[in-house]
Amino acid sequence: MAKRWFPVLCLLMASVGARAQGSGSFMQGVGLKIGFQAGDNVMIPNAPFQADFVVTMTDPLADGNVLNRETRGNVQRDSAGRFHEQSSEVTRDGKGIPHGSVQSIILDPVAKRMYQWSNTAKFLNTSPIRDGIHASIDYVSTADGREHLRNDVPNDVTTTDLGTKKIGVMSCVGTLVTTIVPAGKMGNEKPIVITDESWHSADLQMVVERVVHDPLIGVRKLEFENIRPSEPPLSAFQPPDGLPSKPDLLFSMPFRGTPPPAPGSTPTPRF
Repeated sequence: MAKRWFPVLCLLMASVGARAQGSGSFMQGVGLKIGFQAGDNVMIPNAPFQADFVVTMTDPLADGNVLNRETRGNVQRDSAGRFHEQSSEVTRDGKGIPHGSVQSIILDPVAKRMYQWSNTAKFLNTSPIRDGIHASIDYVSTADGREHLRNDVPNDVTTTDLGTKKIGVMSCVGTLVTTIVPAGKMGNEKPIVITDESWHSADLQMVVERVVHDPLIGVRKLEFENIRPSEPPLSAFQPPDGLPSKPDLLFSMPFRGTPPPAPGSTPTPRF
């Protein structure tokens, strides 16, 4: 997985820097992440929708205290596959953080361009999108910086079918992936149990709800709200006027690796 996400690190670092400038902190393991090999491709045609989302984070601290944080935003996709996501860190009661950063990104497979900016940005970052690029967005990451502790001892991974349930107007299929990291693999005295529950909408071809319980990073939960299978206005996919363009060749880079997983599959945490 480290190699899989390596081409994206430059973009992530830029995004992290923009958030830190506005809010003074960046939520580890949560936020906008664009990859080429993991998750559902968000740039698909003929499946327009609009929705709000909230990502909640509960981090246990060593002294027994608990740190609670949230990111809220909205997503839009039109029938041509254009995708727009906007997000900001908020307080637990849903209020915006004073002087907090609002991040925005547009993926336009028609113009073959990506645009990224924030309310504190002085530039509009732009990148070409190559044909065949698989762009996915992961709002609930399990990465926590411990990837270097991997070794040849395999994890015990099981997958459970949770059936179907309604999330808003969408019928979704649930999957529970349970990963047990054996004792001693990371210097842990006891096995570490990680659960990753996701609910996938076949209509949207996206995960719209996901909960990760991981003793290493706490609890991460994604919830799509107010899902509307309607066509957003074309203006939603236009970058703001007045910002000078700063080219970024990241998305023009070729990427080699294994094919993307089947739609609806959930990447398994690895250590």
